[in-house]
Order: sequence, then C-alpha cells, then structure tokens
Amino acid sequence: MNIFEITEDNIEQYGSYIDPDAAEYLAREYYHGFVNCDDEEPVAAIIYEILYSEDDNRDTEERVIWLRIDDDAAGQELLDSFCDYSDTDSVSKIICDIEPGDKDRYSDFFVRSGFSLQEIEDQSITVTLGDFREIRFARSLYSPEFIKSLDEIGRRTFRRGLVDCVYNINRVFPDDLTMLPIEWFDTDISCFDEADGQSYGFLLFHRSYSGIYHVELLADWGTDAKHSLLFMIRYSLSKAYETLPDDTKLVINRYDAGSKALCDLVFPGVHGASCIRAVRTH
Repeated sequence: MNIFEITEDNIEQYGSYIDPDAAEYLAREYYHGFVNCDDEEPVAAIIYEILYSEDDNRDTEERVIWLRIDDDAAGQELLDSFCDYSDTDSVSKIICDIEPGDKDRYSDFFVRSGFSLQEIEDQSITVTLGDFREIRFARSLYSPEFIKSLDEIGRRTFRRGLVDCVYNINRVFPDDLTMLPIEWFDTDISCFDEADGQSYGFLLFHRSYSGIYHVELLADWGTDAKHSLLFMIRYSLSKAYETLPDDTKLVINRYDAGSKALCDLVFPGVHGASCIRAVRTH
C-alpha cells in the first residue's frame, strides 16, 4: 500500500474515487486529504479540515469531512497514519461525525485507532427551499435597497467586508473565511448589507457540485443588525424562488450558540440527524 497526499495537482488522478462535493473543499486553505493506493488504484481516502489554527485562545483540532474505505487493511493503515501525522502536528483533537448508515461499516476502524464513540445530534440541519414558504416572516419578501446582490460588490469591498465581520462580531468563523474568493459563493442568491460604501453584513451560499446550497455565512454588525439579517434572508429567498425548485436542499451549520438560536427561531422543532461522533484526543 502507498499513501499519498491529495492536492490540486493530482486530484484528477483520483477524481472518480473521491466524492466531488468533498473534493472541491481541497481548494481551500485548511482542507487536506490523503489516499491509500494498491498498485496505483485508490482503495481508501480521507479529507479533513484544520480548525482554530489561527485562534490563539483555542487548541488546534481536525475534523474529518469525508471518508471512504474499500479495503479494510488499507483503510486502517490510512486512518492510523493520519492520526500519527496529526499527533506530530500538535493537534489536540480529531473529530469525525459518522452518519447512521455508515456506523456498522466504519465504527470499528475508529475504535482501533484510539477514538471514542458517542451518539449525538448533527450540528447541521438540512431543509428545503419550500420549507421557508411555511415560515411567517418569509411570507413577505420585501427587502430595502441597501440589501444588494453579491454580484454588485467589488472584490476589494468584499474582502474588506469579510474582515470587518470577523473583527466586529464575537462569533466562531471558519479560519479561511477572509481568504475565500468571491467565486466560492453563489452570486445569484447571496447578498450583502451596504451603507455609504461600507458592507456591514453578508448572507453567503456555496452551491456544491451536487446542487446542495450551504449557508457559509449569515452575519451583520450594523446598527440595526437584527432587521438586516431578516432582510437578507428575504432577499435571498426572493432570488432563489425565481430560479430554484422548492425541493432544493439547503444545509445550515449550527456551529455556535448564535447560529443555533437563529435556527431554533426560524425552524422550531427541526433537529439535526442522529449520528455517531468519533473523537480522539492527543
């Protein structure tokens, strides 16, 4: 068996093996992957995200976002090597949320690599565009003129606006948020809050290869942020209704207390799927 790092230079070699929704994240700064090959044919692969590496107040962690094992020995070798690599890189914790359908297939691999398992609720929820039609505040799609389509923002203003959001809002943000190019986001339904040439907030969607829309950022630090957040949601819904079917899936990541509270307000009673969390501490 031979283990190789997956990079943008060689990803085409393994493109048919790796899930395209996961593979596209390798273009981002803090996402990496490894593949184990048998006679040049991939038989196991892993893609993971590095968390909090830029946060002086938190220990660095890693989160596995995708795993495929087609050969048991190769899969165990890959997972063990990944853990050894992380241990030498001062990573305090590795996390992987295993979907219920993969529990019987993958749990033992993690246990043998020193992970503990616990059943949790997925921090993300998946809803459809049509679900918003049932929400009271979304029955009106009015939004004022200061809420604008993302395709109206200049690159420098966009970058400065992201930096301002991270600096002015006390929340957890992806480490590479301010590095992401505007092309990462869907400009058809993403929007921003602008006043006097200053962008104060964003609702940013990323459209995955499979057509699922992920809410990458919903934040505002303006003087009337609460209403601006509401208007941005309405604006994006109005644009989405024009071009997307009601069964379009949207994934909302409840990564902190603020995003969870917003989800509970908008979708009361909607929970994340049950999954198994594998955790390995160093």
